Amino acid sequence: MNIDKSLPIDWEFIDDPKNESSFGEVDMPEWYMRELKEFYHQWKIDKLKVGDLWKGGDRQFIFHSGFGEPYYPSTTTRTWAKFLKRNKFRHIRLHHLRHTSGSLLFEAGEQMKSIQERLRHSREQTICDIYVHVSKKKKKQTAKAFDKFDPKASGTSLAPTSENEVN
Repeated sequence: MNIDKSLPIDWEFIDDPKNESSFGEVDMPEWYMRELKEFYHQWKIDKLKVGDLWKGGDRQFIFHSGFGEPYYPSTTTRTWAKFLKRNKFRHIRLHHLRHTSGSLLFEAGEQMKSIQERLRHSREQTICDIYVHVSKKKKKQTAKAFDKFDPKASGTSLAPTSENEVN
């Protein structure tokens, strides 16, 4: 997927992304590209159905009014909140899915540089400090890494064997 435009929060006009690091290609999983292909097919049907009422031109907004115009940003946020409530999920801001994405990739063993590029940040440190959170699963995985130092497994002991070793 190629990122070369953005729709600023004020919704006034389509513009270039805010940072140089925001431009570029993002590889997407195959299942997502299949979904996007289905969306494109539906987009063409929707555009034909409304005919002259279509206001989106050839732009293919994923979140649009049914007539091709993008939703106002708060509409997507409200829809997200309703989805969470309807499904009895804990409320998180839509933007926090970026944190979830980064944390899941980290938990899966991806390198910070790869996560940084995927989230379109110019600095790896931003990803480390803000976007990637260590999950309980990752904490347990980290603790388990110390199992290879188990003294009983290697036939040694950390317990003192004589009075001299205690002092």
